Amino acid sequence: APFTVERNPHSPATQADLEAQFDLDQRVVRAESAANLAVIEVRKLRGQIDARIAHARDAALTAQGKALAGRLTAIEDDLYQPKSHAVEDPLNFPIKLNNRIGHLMGVIEGSYDARPTDQTYTIFRRLDAHLQRTLARFRGIRENQLAAFNRALAAAGARPVRP
Repeated sequence: APFTVERNPHSPATQADLEAQFDLDQRVVRAESAANLAVIEVRKLRGQIDARIAHARDAALTAQGKALAGRLTAIEDDLYQPKSHAVEDPLNFPIKLNNRIGHLMGVIEGSYDARPTDQTYTIFRRLDAHLQRTLARFRGIRENQLAAFNRALAAAGARPVRP
């Protein structure tokens, strides 16, 4: 059945406030998605690298693959804390970028309708800048070290690692 969604008449937020809240929230959602997709890609690449190394009978190729896998692990470690499973785990394993971005989303979406605070925008800019630097490092690894590893694999007659 047709229906109409109306703004809460008891909320002091204006339409512009709600749009600002929504717009920032969507930017945060995109940032968190980018961080999570990078972690997924890192893991897939590392799995392929490990498979190529397992079949390699070449010490130099193995060393190059392990170095590349280490660089990828550093990217993942910047983005995600895989050791955090329980509520108390952040006491022992610090939260990483995607958790911080996710928490910011909770702040923005909170239980009230309001324009995001200046502090919220500042935190997002800092987190997004960190994310963009990490993603740029990841692109550099794919374009340089991964490409070099793939050339070495081709020279050895092995299949390339596919992003």
